[in-house]
Amino acid sequence: TYDVVVDKQGYLIENFSLLPSTEVREVLISKATAENSESLTVTVVDEAGDPVENVRLSLVNAADEKPVGSEKVTGINGVAVFERVKEGSYYVTALKPGFGETASETIQMAQRQQNQLEIVLAIGFGSVEVKVFDDKKVPLAGATVSIVDSATGEVLEQGTSGANGEVIFSIRADKTIYAVSSAATFLPYTSIPVAVGKDSTQELSLDMRKEITGISLELVGVFAGDGSVADSTVPSLSPGQNFKAKFLLLIPRGASFQQAAAYIRTGAAANNSTNPLEKDAFFISDVRSAFDQVLRGTSFSPPKSFSVDASHFTSSSAKWVEVYFNNPVEGAYEIEVDLSVNQNARPGTVLDLWYRSWGRTGGGFLRFPEDSVLGATESTSEKQGFFAQAKNNRSRRIGNKGRCKGC
Repeated sequence: TYDVVVDKQGYLIENFSLLPSTEVREVLISKATAENSESLTVTVVDEAGDPVENVRLSLVNAADEKPVGSEKVTGINGVAVFERVKEGSYYVTALKPGFGETASETIQMAQRQQNQLEIVLAIGFGSVEVKVFDDKKVPLAGATVSIVDSATGEVLEQGTSGANGEVIFSIRADKTIYAVSSAATFLPYTSIPVAVGKDSTQELSLDMRKEITGISLELVGVFAGDGSVADSTVPSLSPGQNFKAKFLLLIPRGASFQQAAAYIRTGAAANNSTNPLEKDAFFISDVRSAFDQVLRGTSFSPPKSFSVDASHFTSSSAKWVEVYFNNPVEGAYEIEVDLSVNQNARPGTVLDLWYRSWGRTGGGFLRFPEDSVLGATESTSEKQGFFAQAKNNRSRRIGNKGRCKGC
């Protein structure tokens, strides 16, 4: 038996079942009017009565237990609307993956009336433990810490770090958040976003930075597993291994950038040719930061062929990523990049990790590192801005336990 739904805008939704057959079934559908149809507004809230977004809702006919129409998803306000519903008895199921499922009470749809349902979905809470340190890694007391909803930018909670530099928050479990800390003589610090999780604890360590004179992008470290990968040891990385690099985008006080960005790239960067992702020993699999936009690509064609690279944008594995911050305020912004070594990477291959940043004002561009060809201009006849000078870290390679000569 097949369940069939006929759904055309402006008409009543028809549901029926069919057995496999060679016969043709004619379906007559009626126009939806104020007399024969209504809408049902469903609001999903948590235990505290706050709206719950991204909940999948299904309308079910109570008479035959069959779904009616298509699934709806609640917005930021926790609301979704089923339209063109016939008179009858219905209930709604609510599902948020990872946080359970529930069903509403039955409602009798009535003509020319407001039909509304509220569903309480128990989400639960998790802990976010924030530890704030000064620039010498000493716990910093008295720092103001805000927990921000990464989807809406809303400040969910705020607190002050204690003598041990720590402050703990209880946050609804389905939220993805980032932390912002501020303290006198330090730049405000913004962490990467993290998913909270039910009955779990997320730990965030915020290492504050002092004042700086210009925009920059700092490579904080490279990490594999639970430990850091120190430059000085030049450790080997195995084919198929995953690791991550942590950066800080630093924007000085008094900066008035219309936009700022951090750019990170892997592998080959030969001039006057296209350098594809497929020929590199490693690639970027993901990037996390409290950014406004992100762009990714799979090729790099310096110094003047951005049109080629623009045809190779991607939403998956990438050779480069550029993350953008619109009208950013002064501060330190964490950026974390997931990296993966190709399965067919050759032993001894050096892993080139490139990075740079820029800020745009009404008067042009400020770049880190500086580019003598571009200066403050976006592009020149010799070079496009996308190919601006970048820092290069070459202290890691594949399958070699010794020092990397010439790196």
